[in-house]
Amino acid sequence: ALESVIDKARGFGGWVESVRPGSALVVFGIDSAEDAARRAVHAAVAIRQLAVRARRDDPVRPEVSVAVHTASLMTLREDREVTLEPEGMRTATSVLEALASRAGPGGVIISGGAAGALARRFELAPMDLDTDAEAVYRLVSTAERETGRASFVGRERELRFLTERFEQARAGAGQVVRRGALESAGWGIG
Repeated sequence: ALESVIDKARGFGGWVESVRPGSALVVFGIDSAEDAARRAVHAAVAIRQLAVRARRDDPVRPEVSVAVHTASLMTLREDREVTLEPEGMRTATSVLEALASRAGPGGVIISGGAAGALARRFELAPMDLDTDAEAVYRLVSTAERETGRASFVGRERELRFLTERFEQARAGAGQVVRRGALESAGWGIG
């Protein structure tokens, strides 16, 4: 069963750091792919679903709890081997173990540090743990949110100009907008 969990994590770009009886520590972001925290959440959800299906077939199988935490660690690459900074790994591992112990059966729990990177995309709810430690969140929804587009701050005049020209063109009275008009509007700067 743990082999299936490891395969699922690897499918989302995870790198297996360690395996112990009943648990696996998987690291995301070792490769150059972006958005490691998001991929970790998708892997967590897939692993949780894998466990739900396995428990349907065999109710004796244990529930799965997953913790997601972010940390910046130094890496050393030699040939195909990757070594992570030992002290940083110890700290991250202890955070993950503490989080996983609070997750509850079938839960996905997110550290406060990881929540900063994930709250824009996923629905997270703060957990009340009666502690002074870092905030902890649980994953509420696995549906990704639309992250939205960047807004043009302080460009109302330029946007109005282009909108007016677009409406004129749509009405059949199009004009050529000279490149100098766009440059003087400051497009692409700031």
